[in-house]
Amino acid sequence: MRWNKPLAVVLLCASVALASTEAFQAKAPSVHKKKYVMGTVFEIVAYGESPAQASDAVDQAFQEIVRLDDVMSDYKADSALTRLNHSSRSSPQSVPPDLYRIIAEALQYSRLSAGKFDVTVGPLVSLWKAAIRGGPIPSAAEEEKVGA
Repeated sequence: MRWNKPLAVVLLCASVALASTEAFQAKAPSVHKKKYVMGTVFEIVAYGESPAQASDAVDQAFQEIVRLDDVMSDYKADSALTRLNHSSRSSPQSVPPDLYRIIAEALQYSRLSAGKFDVTVGPLVSLWKAAIRGGPIPSAAEEEKVGA
């Protein structure tokens, strides 16, 4: 078997990194926390010099997750995303930088996928949310009407 030199270097570096990470984890105390946000459970395990340092890092990560949920949730009436979705389409709207970046990235994926990934799927999602809550199952014509 002939070795690809760059691949061999990458594998060696990955092996050293994995071994040193496992050695660090064996010595370093860990902190494990869970939090329910964005309709799911997030679990974070952090290793650090001290349990207090690791715990603080986990708490900061959860604060950022909650902050992003407050900006981008389509379930929260006061989120920036919900306000944008309910705003007038006749004039430009101001949005937080994180939401702007997500929308810009989503539009790029839509272009790359020739529209198969569609960031404007919100009306279709709302139609099906109503059905899940006990409303009628949307017809193909209703789906087409909302832009599916």
